[in-house]
Amino acid sequence: MTDKSADDVNRAYWDKVFSKPHTIADTSSHWIGELLAQNPLPLPGDILEIGCGSGYDTAFLLAHGCAMTCMDLSWNALRRVAQTYPAATLVHAALPDPLPFRPNVFDFVVCGLSLHYYRWDDTRRAVAEVRRVLSEDGVLIFQVNATEDVEHGAGQGEEIEPGLFLNRGRYKRFFSEQMCRELFADGWHLDLLVPRLETHFNTNKRTWAGICRPVRAKMD
Repeated sequence: MTDKSADDVNRAYWDKVFSKPHTIADTSSHWIGELLAQNPLPLPGDILEIGCGSGYDTAFLLAHGCAMTCMDLSWNALRRVAQTYPAATLVHAALPDPLPFRPNVFDFVVCGLSLHYYRWDDTRRAVAEVRRVLSEDGVLIFQVNATEDVEHGAGQGEEIEPGLFLNRGRYKRFFSEQMCRELFADGWHLDLLVPRLETHFNTNKRTWAGICRPVRAKMD
């Protein structure tokens, strides 16, 4: 299967998910709030949320006074966010394609479970795009599937690359701690990386979540 085919299957999958009611994940506590408790950040700010889904993270960030630009590959997800959170700016786009924004425009980028659907080279390109659109002192807040996330597909399907599985036509990656650190080893400073266990769609979900900042080249 080509990457384009997997992207099309992924898009159709999420359009179907967000065509149904009550698809917002129920979590025991908000993951961004947990990270901020360990590593405080100067919210509010201008935030790009990549993979906004039904707006679970959107709601948290709007409640903290942030200006939200919400991006998703699913039109159904964007329609739901538009109805519930009309203050948000909506963008129909998806990684790993280039982000449709000028450089250095966002104070924060939030990727909540949206970086783990690609081959490794595409994942690195996606992270480079995130770095491009962050401001000089910008921050990335992210959460990705962990290799222990067996109730959500870890180890299921054909392993295309280490940690990346093709299952029912969709790519899904599961990160080890080492993989997370490798992804942000070049051009980033990883301020915080923690394992998490939460309740997601009534089952246990294991993830890695973190905060990192671009390392800007110093001018002579």
